[in-house]
Amino acid sequence: MKHIVTKITLKHIGDSFTVAAGEKFKITFPCADTYDVLNNVASTENGYENFTYTFAEGKTIDDGDEVCSFYTIVPHQVENNPDITLNLHHLTQTISSIEWKVNSHVTLQGDLSEDNPKWGATSEYVEEQIDFFFNDESGDPEGNIVDGVCYFYLSLGNIADLEAVLSAIFHKNVELDFTKNSYIFEEVLDNNYTFAVRNNTGDKSLTIYINDSKTHMIYYNPWYSDKYKDFSVVSSKLN
Repeated sequence: MKHIVTKITLKHIGDSFTVAAGEKFKITFPCADTYDVLNNVASTENGYENFTYTFAEGKTIDDGDEVCSFYTIVPHQVENNPDITLNLHHLTQTISSIEWKVNSHVTLQGDLSEDNPKWGATSEYVEEQIDFFFNDESGDPEGNIVDGVCYFYLSLGNIADLEAVLSAIFHKNVELDFTKNSYIFEEVLDNNYTFAVRNNTGDKSLTIYINDSKTHMIYYNPWYSDKYKDFSVVSSKLN
């Protein structure tokens, strides 16, 4: 008897990594809405479904390990090489050029560790990283709070520390142009989450806006070196 479903298996290739108990692996994939049993054909709708695999316990995933498997009904006229979206570590990745066939077994394999640069940040990942870098273990801000805004001093010679922190937060290489007297970094993520850095070349300051609210100020003007907490309390967490 010919199967009407297609099996999808996720397989890790690369260095070992760990997952925590309760961590979720989410996959979005093409799936037919209905199946016509009389004519033995799936619907032509190119809809997408979500599959979530929850790790029951913390574990190490080694090179060659299969993470999970699931099944889908491939639409009768599936679009050419539809995308599949993965979400793990609160990061997201889209895989393209996958051939979908009825009654087949598709193995998706690659580096599923957080170190893979193909992963992109989600708003949840960014929020977790901001909390890690800009707050202490008690959840209190690392800098000086003035009218609800957290202030730091960062010497111009160490300005690359900010680029490194932003690179870690957004899981990609970030370079800033400090010659521009305007916004020098802007990101819009899922759920309309926004993050922006505005440079003021006049007073030599950087303003961070999260969801259009002013949250952090970083001065690279030496006049503020003794006034605000040094940014090293943030950047030292990169080690």
